[in-house]
Amino acid sequence: MFRFVSIKILLLIASVSLGAYMQISDPASKDYLYLYFSALILLASILLFGDVMRAYALIKRGQFEKASKMLSQVIFPSLLIKRNRSYYYMCSGIVQLEEKKFDEARSNLQKSLEIGRLLKRDQLLARLNLAHAFFAKKNYEATQKCIEEYEALSSKDLRIKQGFEELKSALSRLS
Repeated sequence: MFRFVSIKILLLIASVSLGAYMQISDPASKDYLYLYFSALILLASILLFGDVMRAYALIKRGQFEKASKMLSQVIFPSLLIKRNRSYYYMCSGIVQLEEKKFDEARSNLQKSLEIGRLLKRDQLLARLNLAHAFFAKKNYEATQKCIEEYEALSSKDLRIKQGFEELKSALSRLS
């Protein structure tokens, strides 16, 4: 599961180590610069992209614990590119919702929606999970607002549509 990140880190260490060895053994040759450059590219890919989309794929398969571990490997979420940062917060929110940490889930899902850059289906999925977080905390006005925002966007995805319909009927039973 975590081989991909581990391989990147091992390649990063190997590139720096081999570059240092080449620099020490033959300083006149500048070939070591290519190894340092490849290490820099690997470091940038780790910091800018992370494994957020792989964690999202795990969430889609219902493997929340593995996704949580993968998300915890993201060192600096603020350095991720906007799209990946948005998905990072969405995935974190979904995992936290699954763990019944409703306040943290709400906060992360709202961050995800504020950043934007989600595909329409994923934006609706984040809104659905945000509505669930509000509903679990008995904030019915915010839940209703999420439902209205969903209706303004509309969706052809049956799972999301069904989730909002279930939430809407549960909300109407309370009123």
